[in-house]
Amino acid sequence: MKKIILLVSLTLFFISCGKEERVIDNSVVSLDLYLADSVTNDVTIYNYPSMEISKANLLANAGITISSPISNIREFQKRIYILIPGEDKMIVLDAVSDTLLAVSDFPFGSGPFDISFANVADGFVMFKYAPYITNYDLVFSKSARTLDGKSLVTSIVDFGSYSFMTESQTQRVRVLDNRTYRSDGEIQLTGIPILSAITSESELFVVSQGYTTQVGEEAPVTIPTQIHFINPIDRTVRYTREMGDNLINANEVIPTDLATTPIGYAFVTTNKGMLRMDTRNNGNFFDVSKRIFTRIEYNSQRNGLYMLEFTASGTKLAEASAVNGRVVGDIEIPISTNCFHLSN
Repeated sequence: MKKIILLVSLTLFFISCGKEERVIDNSVVSLDLYLADSVTNDVTIYNYPSMEISKANLLANAGITISSPISNIREFQKRIYILIPGEDKMIVLDAVSDTLLAVSDFPFGSGPFDISFANVADGFVMFKYAPYITNYDLVFSKSARTLDGKSLVTSIVDFGSYSFMTESQTQRVRVLDNRTYRSDGEIQLTGIPILSAITSESELFVVSQGYTTQVGEEAPVTIPTQIHFINPIDRTVRYTREMGDNLINANEVIPTDLATTPIGYAFVTTNKGMLRMDTRNNGNFFDVSKRIFTRIEYNSQRNGLYMLEFTASGTKLAEASAVNGRVVGDIEIPISTNCFHLSN
């Protein structure tokens, strides 16, 4: 009798765990999905998940014509920010009315590719080709000041009154005081820091790209791709580990994008597939998908992960569990889609 009760209890436990891991909030049935097209260089808004077109040719309808691809679409405070590095522009739209608010120009050849949001007033624009960032006034939608740096900045995350910038050329995380717009220290890392996020445990999580170096005739030294856990208060590196195991060679991993969830996981898309890391347990990780995704977003409304995939047969937007990373659905999207954003 005791054995039967134990077996029933274990069965119910595993069933409940399985249900929890697969939860996608399908009650949220109308989100704006922004798809950027690399042929028309425009954006179309779809209702997700029905995929009915809400508004086509968003930029053209706003009187804007661009001739180079969009790199990122970001959303903050009911505004949409569209980055066009090939034309040194950022376009700002009202996310409710889809009307044009501003077209911001940046120095020639700088290549603005992304923006972070420190608070309701301050954004920071990053550039592909210029070793500085621009403080962007989010209230008046205009550049406020240029903050000179020592390196290209690949990502920025914010914690408290500080912004943490990954610098690919100095191999450091530079700390910026958002109250004074001045540098407030730096954190040295091994590897080339390229991606960053704040975890559910309020730690700075940084992914660094590995590389091989050689001095003179000495044997080459290879630094593997790694993940780093950093205390954003005292700015010490708490833990570093290779992004590999007995099946995945950390020397060969090339990370492309990163998303963290409120329940203790980080997901990194790479050339080896999508990897899930437990940020509560020093980044213990699992190879959760062999599919090669290039972009990933976490959506709090549906509690899901959304990934962009290019295949020989077409382009797909995949939806996955925010707990275990298992893909639960695919949607065929225009083959020339190069980036996306699902509204939160």
